[in-house]
Amino acid sequence: MVIVSCNSLAHLTANEDIVECLSRIARHLVPGGLLAFDVVNPNMRDLAQCGNTAERSNTKPDRSFVSGSKELIAYDPVQQVQILKWRFEELGRKIPPVALMRLRAFFPQEMPLRLALVGLELAARYGDFSGGHFTGCSPNQIYVARAARTSRISSLNAHAST
Repeated sequence: MVIVSCNSLAHLTANEDIVECLSRIARHLVPGGLLAFDVVNPNMRDLAQCGNTAERSNTKPDRSFVSGSKELIAYDPVQQVQILKWRFEELGRKIPPVALMRLRAFFPQEMPLRLALVGLELAARYGDFSGGHFTGCSPNQIYVARAARTSRISSLNAHAST
């Protein structure tokens, strides 16, 4: 089993990098092996700001020490890349903003196709970390994919070498 947590795949913003990452994972799995990962479910209202600053959300990793907010600075709808800035406060003292972060937005119909492309079969999709049903309003997309008995990539490579 391979686990990719904390929206880590979103740091891969180029299509080639996403395909390469998923392909490498698929090659490391034995037939029937599992890949589990999460990505954020895009909020269309936030993305519609398209270049305008918009407050995204508040987080409180540890309510006694740190509070924070995430701000969407820009969104490139062609590349599906968000540019975000995090701001934190520690016991009322503002901490300088964290460097800008570029994150890929993955839409719900996109990921099953990406998985199939590299020979992984969608086994389950959840909308939260409690195993809740996935809906358009779910905060996350939690995926479990299974390595096919013979991957599409292996079949393509075998065909190319003949």
